[in-house]
Amino acid sequence: MKRVNLFPLIVCMILLLGCQKNETDTDMANMDNTHQIVQINPDEIDIETLYSTTFLAPQDNKIAAKWLAIQDNKAVVYDTVPSVLAEQFEQHLDYLSLQFKEDKRIIANRVVQTRDLLEKFNIQVTLLALLEGMTTVRKSHLVGNFGDYCQFYINLRQHQHQHAQAIKKMQSLSIANKSQP
Repeated sequence: MKRVNLFPLIVCMILLLGCQKNETDTDMANMDNTHQIVQINPDEIDIETLYSTTFLAPQDNKIAAKWLAIQDNKAVVYDTVPSVLAEQFEQHLDYLSLQFKEDKRIIANRVVQTRDLLEKFNIQVTLLALLEGMTTVRKSHLVGNFGDYCQFYINLRQHQHQHAQAIKKMQSLSIANKSQP
Protein backbone atom coordinates (compact mmCIF):
# COMPACT_ATOMS: atom_id res chain seq x y z
CA MET A 1 0.00 0.00 0.00
CA LYS A 2 1.35 3.41 -0.95
CA ARG A 3 1.98 5.80 1.95
CA VAL A 4 0.49 9.26 1.64
CA ASN A 5 2.29 12.27 3.05
CA LEU A 6 -0.40 14.25 4.86
CA PHE A 7 1.83 17.17 5.84
CA PRO A 8 1.09 19.26 2.67
CA LEU A 9 -2.64 18.64 3.12
CA ILE A 10 -2.53 19.75 6.76
CA VAL A 11 -0.58 22.90 5.83
CA CYS A 12 -3.13 23.71 3.11
CA MET A 13 -6.05 23.26 5.47
CA ILE A 14 -4.49 25.47 8.12
CA LEU A 15 -3.76 28.23 5.61
CA LEU A 16 -7.25 28.18 4.14
CA LEU A 17 -8.96 28.12 7.54
CA GLY A 18 -7.83 31.71 8.02
CA CYS A 19 -9.85 32.70 4.99
CA GLN A 20 -13.26 31.79 6.32
CA LYS A 21 -16.03 34.37 6.02
CA ASN A 22 -15.85 35.12 9.76
CA GLU A 23 -12.11 35.75 9.58
CA THR A 24 -10.70 38.35 11.92
CA ASP A 25 -9.73 41.03 9.48
CA THR A 26 -8.27 43.22 12.18
CA ASP A 27 -5.61 40.62 12.97
CA MET A 28 -4.60 40.43 9.31
CA ALA A 29 -4.72 44.21 8.95
CA ASN A 30 -2.28 44.60 11.83
CA MET A 31 0.36 42.37 10.27
CA ASP A 32 3.57 44.25 9.41
CA ASN A 33 3.58 43.24 5.75
CA THR A 34 -0.05 44.18 5.15
CA HIS A 35 -0.92 47.59 3.84
CA GLN A 36 -4.51 48.68 3.94
CA ILE A 37 -5.79 50.69 1.05
CA VAL A 38 -8.07 53.54 1.98
CA GLN A 39 -9.39 54.76 -1.33
CA ILE A 40 -12.53 56.80 -1.92
CA ASN A 41 -12.42 56.41 -5.70
CA PRO A 42 -11.16 52.99 -6.80
CA ASP A 43 -10.64 54.31 -10.36
CA GLU A 44 -7.87 56.55 -9.06
CA ILE A 45 -6.02 53.89 -7.08
CA ASP A 46 -2.28 54.42 -6.79
CA ILE A 47 -0.48 51.55 -8.56
CA GLU A 48 2.39 51.56 -6.05
CA THR A 49 -0.14 50.95 -3.31
CA LEU A 50 -1.56 48.01 -5.24
CA TYR A 51 1.92 46.53 -5.60
CA SER A 52 2.72 46.96 -1.92
CA THR A 53 -0.54 45.39 -0.72
CA THR A 54 -0.21 41.72 0.17
CA PHE A 55 -3.68 41.13 1.61
CA LEU A 56 -6.96 42.94 0.97
CA ALA A 57 -8.71 44.36 4.02
CA PRO A 58 -12.50 44.92 4.41
CA GLN A 59 -12.43 48.39 2.88
CA ASP A 60 -10.58 47.08 -0.20
CA ASN A 61 -13.53 45.23 -1.75
CA LYS A 62 -13.91 47.67 -4.66
CA ILE A 63 -10.30 47.35 -5.80
CA ALA A 64 -10.07 43.53 -5.69
CA ALA A 65 -10.06 43.10 -9.49
CA LYS A 66 -7.32 45.70 -10.00
CA TRP A 67 -5.26 44.16 -7.22
CA LEU A 68 -5.59 40.72 -8.83
CA ALA A 69 -4.54 42.14 -12.21
CA ILE A 70 -1.33 43.40 -10.57
CA GLN A 71 -0.80 40.16 -8.61
CA ASP A 72 -1.47 37.82 -11.56
CA ASN A 73 2.00 37.90 -13.09
CA LYS A 74 4.68 38.90 -10.60
CA ALA A 75 7.30 39.23 -13.33
CA VAL A 76 5.43 42.05 -15.11
CA VAL A 77 5.56 45.58 -13.72
CA TYR A 78 2.80 47.87 -14.96
CA ASP A 79 2.69 51.66 -15.02
CA THR A 80 -1.10 51.50 -14.91
CA VAL A 81 -3.51 48.67 -14.22
CA PRO A 82 -4.41 46.98 -17.53
CA SER A 83 -8.13 47.68 -17.82
CA VAL A 84 -8.89 44.63 -20.01
CA LEU A 85 -7.26 42.32 -17.47
CA ALA A 86 -8.98 44.06 -14.55
CA GLU A 87 -12.33 43.69 -16.34
CA GLN A 88 -11.76 39.94 -16.74
CA PHE A 89 -11.05 39.62 -13.03
CA GLU A 90 -14.06 41.80 -12.22
CA GLN A 91 -16.40 39.52 -14.22
CA HIS A 92 -15.24 36.41 -12.38
CA LEU A 93 -15.28 38.15 -8.99
CA ASP A 94 -18.80 39.46 -9.61
CA TYR A 95 -20.07 35.99 -10.50
CA LEU A 96 -18.28 34.11 -7.71
CA SER A 97 -19.14 36.74 -5.11
CA LEU A 98 -22.81 36.46 -6.00
CA GLN A 99 -22.76 32.66 -6.12
CA PHE A 100 -20.88 32.13 -2.86
CA LYS A 101 -22.27 35.21 -1.09
CA GLU A 102 -18.75 36.33 -0.15
CA ASP A 103 -16.97 39.64 -0.56
CA LYS A 104 -14.85 40.00 -3.67
CA ARG A 105 -11.81 40.73 -1.53
CA ILE A 106 -12.19 37.42 0.34
CA ILE A 107 -12.30 35.52 -2.95
CA ALA A 108 -9.32 37.53 -4.23
CA ASN A 109 -7.29 36.85 -1.08
CA ARG A 110 -8.11 33.14 -1.27
CA VAL A 111 -7.13 32.88 -4.92
CA VAL A 112 -3.76 34.55 -4.26
CA GLN A 113 -3.16 32.31 -1.24
CA THR A 114 -4.00 29.23 -3.32
CA ARG A 115 -1.62 30.25 -6.11
CA ASP A 116 1.15 31.10 -3.64
CA LEU A 117 0.74 27.83 -1.76
CA LEU A 118 0.91 25.83 -4.97
CA GLU A 119 4.08 27.69 -5.96
CA LYS A 120 5.72 26.35 -2.81
CA PHE A 121 5.17 22.89 -4.28
CA ASN A 122 6.50 24.01 -7.69
CA ILE A 123 3.01 24.03 -9.19
CA GLN A 124 2.35 27.02 -11.42
CA VAL A 125 -1.06 28.49 -12.21
CA THR A 126 -2.16 32.04 -12.97
CA LEU A 127 -4.77 33.81 -10.91
CA LEU A 128 -6.96 34.29 -13.96
CA ALA A 129 -6.79 30.56 -14.76
CA LEU A 130 -7.76 29.79 -11.15
CA LEU A 131 -10.75 32.13 -11.25
CA GLU A 132 -11.85 30.87 -14.65
CA GLY A 133 -11.60 27.30 -13.39
CA MET A 134 -13.54 28.03 -10.21
CA THR A 135 -16.21 29.80 -12.25
CA THR A 136 -16.51 26.75 -14.50
CA VAL A 137 -16.77 24.43 -11.50
CA ARG A 138 -19.39 26.64 -9.83
CA LYS A 139 -21.49 26.60 -12.99
CA SER A 140 -21.52 22.79 -12.74
CA HIS A 141 -23.09 23.16 -9.25
CA LEU A 142 -20.41 21.43 -7.19
CA VAL A 143 -21.47 21.62 -3.55
CA GLY A 144 -19.26 23.65 -1.23
CA ASN A 145 -18.04 27.15 -0.51
CA PHE A 146 -15.18 28.93 -2.26
CA GLY A 147 -12.68 27.81 0.37
CA ASP A 148 -13.75 24.19 -0.23
CA TYR A 149 -13.19 24.64 -3.95
CA CYS A 150 -9.69 26.03 -3.38
CA GLN A 151 -8.81 23.20 -1.00
CA PHE A 152 -10.11 20.56 -3.39
CA TYR A 153 -8.13 22.15 -6.24
CA ILE A 154 -4.93 22.22 -4.15
CA ASN A 155 -5.36 18.56 -3.24
CA LEU A 156 -5.88 17.55 -6.86
CA ARG A 157 -2.89 19.55 -8.07
CA GLN A 158 -0.67 18.06 -5.37
CA HIS A 159 -1.71 14.61 -6.56
CA GLN A 160 -0.28 15.25 -10.02
CA HIS A 161 -3.41 16.53 -11.80
CA GLN A 162 -2.80 19.31 -14.31
CA HIS A 163 -5.03 22.41 -14.11
CA ALA A 164 -7.55 21.25 -16.73
CA GLN A 165 -7.68 17.75 -15.21
CA ALA A 166 -8.32 19.16 -11.74
CA ILE A 167 -11.17 21.36 -13.00
CA LYS A 168 -12.74 18.43 -14.90
CA LYS A 169 -12.42 16.19 -11.84
CA MET A 170 -14.14 18.81 -9.68
CA GLN A 171 -16.91 19.22 -12.27
CA SER A 172 -17.42 15.46 -12.48
CA LEU A 173 -18.34 15.39 -8.79
CA SER A 174 -21.06 18.02 -9.05
CA ILE A 175 -24.72 17.36 -8.28
CA ALA A 176 -25.70 18.27 -11.84
CA ASN A 177 -23.52 15.51 -13.25
CA LYS A 178 -24.81 12.94 -10.75
CA SER A 179 -28.47 13.63 -11.62
CA GLN A 180 -27.95 12.92 -15.33
CA PRO A 181 -28.79 9.36 -16.47
